[in-house]
Amino acid sequence: MKKETKHKHLTLSQRIEIEKGLGMSKSFTQIATEIGKDPSTISKEVRKHSKTSQRKNIGFAPIPCSLRKECDLKSLCLKDCSIKCKVCREPHMRCIDVCSKYKPVICDRLSKPPYVCNNCNRRINCLSIKHVYSAKYADDWLIYTPITLRK
Repeated sequence: MKKETKHKHLTLSQRIEIEKGLGMSKSFTQIATEIGKDPSTISKEVRKHSKTSQRKNIGFAPIPCSLRKECDLKSLCLKDCSIKCKVCREPHMRCIDVCSKYKPVICDRLSKPPYVCNNCNRRINCLSIKHVYSAKYADDWLIYTPITLRK
């Protein structure tokens, strides 16, 4: 008798359900029950296929560096100026582009489930790097990524 094997890949419709579930703050267990998969499959899918996006460059917003509060660096632009780099308004010389000590702000919420910002109420004003799960991105990733890079 032939042993039945489970489907190894998620379909686009299952990925859409995952994205909707994350948007409604559902747990991995709730999402897994709805689409008939194991919660660990959902967790792996979200962690592996979430898209990372940098904060947009907004000139008046604070610099998204975790060391910003204690930073006293000056003259990274190689000019003899007395202005701290973190408040400098030179358009082509931002300290985040030239400082070797720059460390991006990383949100604590990304280290625990759901690992993404899909339903975060602070998402719009957040200075951190954002991780977003998108069904289309996850599905396209499998199509356009060579087999050797999928591991």
